[in-house]
Amino acid sequence: MYRSAAFFGILALCFGLFAAVAWWGSTWPYAEAAAYLNSVAPDGDVESYTAIRHEGIRKRSVWAAAGLACLSLLLAWGGVQSALRNGSPAIVSNAFRVDLKEVLGRYARRTSSSHKAWVAALLVGAALLRGWMLFEPITYDEAFTWTYYASRPWHVALADYSYPNNHILHTLLAKLSTQLFGVGPLALRLPAYLLSLLVLPLYYLFVRATFNRYIALLALALVAADGSLVEYGALARGYSLTWACMVAALVLGRYLLRSADRFTAVLLGLVCALGMWAVPTMIYAVAFVFIWLMLYVLLRFHEGQVERWRALFLAGAVFVATTALLYLPILVLYGPGQLTAHPELPAPGWQAMQEGLADSVLGLGAYLSDPAPRVLFVLGVLSFFFAAYTSVKYRLMVVALLLATVPQVLLQQAVAPPRVWLFILYVLHLGTAIGLFYLLKAVQERWFTKLGKRTRTSLAAAVLFLSFAVTGILALPGRHWRFAEAPDVAEVLMRELRPGDRVYTLFPWEAPLEFHAVAAGLDRSYFHLGPDPGSKAFVVVAPTFGQSVETALKHHGADTSRLGTFEIVKAIDRTKIFAAPFGPPTGP
Repeated sequence: MYRSAAFFGILALCFGLFAAVAWWGSTWPYAEAAAYLNSVAPDGDVESYTAIRHEGIRKRSVWAAAGLACLSLLLAWGGVQSALRNGSPAIVSNAFRVDLKEVLGRYARRTSSSHKAWVAALLVGAALLRGWMLFEPITYDEAFTWTYYASRPWHVALADYSYPNNHILHTLLAKLSTQLFGVGPLALRLPAYLLSLLVLPLYYLFVRATFNRYIALLALALVAADGSLVEYGALARGYSLTWACMVAALVLGRYLLRSADRFTAVLLGLVCALGMWAVPTMIYAVAFVFIWLMLYVLLRFHEGQVERWRALFLAGAVFVATTALLYLPILVLYGPGQLTAHPELPAPGWQAMQEGLADSVLGLGAYLSDPAPRVLFVLGVLSFFFAAYTSVKYRLMVVALLLATVPQVLLQQAVAPPRVWLFILYVLHLGTAIGLFYLLKAVQERWFTKLGKRTRTSLAAAVLFLSFAVTGILALPGRHWRFAEAPDVAEVLMRELRPGDRVYTLFPWEAPLEFHAVAAGLDRSYFHLGPDPGSKAFVVVAPTFGQSVETALKHHGADTSRLGTFEIVKAIDRTKIFAAPFGPPTGP
């Protein structure tokens, strides 16, 4: 167990090393930096890296080095001050571990074997539903994540935010997974899949601790089978990681309210920062958690507020500092604007937001309700309003959610797409579970007096899970634009391509095709280099989408004067593969 002096000393050393790396980066000449970036680029040429951009990066590196050096000195001073105080307390106490062990043991003793079986059955069912989605064809965003980020060196994946598709923490996990298990859809999706399962027991524990085991079982059934959560729980994106971090933050926050433990506060800040490192839109969920905790302290605690406010301040400081450190490479390379207003995203503005607000809200409602049974969806909406009206605890969560999201949307002058808002389902389904619990109680007391609380809740959970699962199975396969033919096209190219050949294709086929080609064993240079004289040029297009051989060649700037006549090699579903010989240079 580290004493505070040693803890501060280790942190000071780490930040001193970070400062040295930042200073070393500021000394790189432009020619060397550009040559290195070209060497790690698939096509060998990073046109966007200019001398002007290099100078901006160099200046930001100097500022980062200075800031990190100051932070290192402050931590070293704190370590010295701590060492001068004999018997300084440990940074990490046993209280959190002891309390966690006691809570889990108490739940295990007070939970019937049948209830445990129902919880286990729901978790297994959730794993099977998401496991089924693992075998769906690849989507563009998933393939782009690997081809543009996860396939490149670790430090490039860590610092390249040229497109917002790079959910950095998820990208690093996906890179690790594909290196361990090979390139393929299953390995790429494994981190998101496991995290989407991890959130379920955490969610159950939070709801049970806040309300009761019966509401927790109903809520677990809903989130386990909700189609939108199932879908993104099996997509290689960072959203399921943000859900896990949000629910973990709720669990930690609830304990923080009880104990005002500073170790818990540090954990809370770190968990929120990790979620932000996955997807910056985690800021909505982070604001929700902290506002919920602040409302709880204000309205539910009349004694000990000072200690809890200090703990919350510590958690917030850890969150801000850790998030800034994790995003420091991007802040140095691009500046803060790359995170707050990415140039690849639509420009924010009041007029555009006002014109599209109604469509965005209706679109979100349709997206969330589409994979849900209509009757149960309507019943869920009514249950949500009932829960918000009757339960003070739940009402605080709803208010916190509104205060966390609406002002941010207005401040950003933009409404995020539906996938960003999936985290609110964990709050909405909780309200549905509360309302259904009391509805079932009223029905039992009036008509089914011999039906026990345990039995009615278990049966209702089973009906909810099966209903949502069946509806989701029917609705989900067509919700995303997927590229089912990409593996077959890759197999054809595997047979046809020879050294020196080149493959040309257009958006959105380029990323899925390259991903599956590499998974089949092809070198990705076929998509970026060549063709050589005497080789062939292959063009993969989708005519039904308005694509042609000519548009593909023009897009890539190919020398068409040296190409022979294109002949069709294979037609697979929406795509056609053409090939033509590539001759030597023409002219004298």
